[in-house]
Amino acid sequence: MEFIFKAILAGCVVSGASWLAGRSTVLAGFFVALPISTAILLPMVYWEHGSPQTVYQLARSIAVAVPLTLFFFIPFFLTRWLEMNFWLAYAMAFGFLGAAFALHQFIMNLQKQLGIRTLGRQAWRQHDHRQLDQIGGRPLNRSVDRHPL
Repeated sequence: MEFIFKAILAGCVVSGASWLAGRSTVLAGFFVALPISTAILLPMVYWEHGSPQTVYQLARSIAVAVPLTLFFFIPFFLTRWLEMNFWLAYAMAFGFLGAAFALHQFIMNLQKQLGIRTLGRQAWRQHDHRQLDQIGGRPLNRSVDRHPL
């Protein structure tokens, strides 16, 4: 039942964008560019898995992927100069998308290997100043004079 609900919701978004493109391509383009699917997906993932870490990791992956998916549109910009037909440009777009996916995989694996993390609450709570933790508002070792030079 849950799968059917998700499929109907996604279908409505795509159908709505298709209908809107017949009325205004500019508005439909803007609508499709919005992170609507992400806004729907993240709460569903949290609800299904109950793990905020899974949602955060997914959101980071999406943030890396979004600019890379713009490679899909490169062949459509080249059609004017290369005089390609729609189907050739469409096939090339998926080739560019495949290259973007490989780059996405590389970036995400590099992030994992280097241990790059975003600064969340956990990072702020676990700060360690070592020797500086013992410094307060009093003179150091009670032997430093507080008189002006």
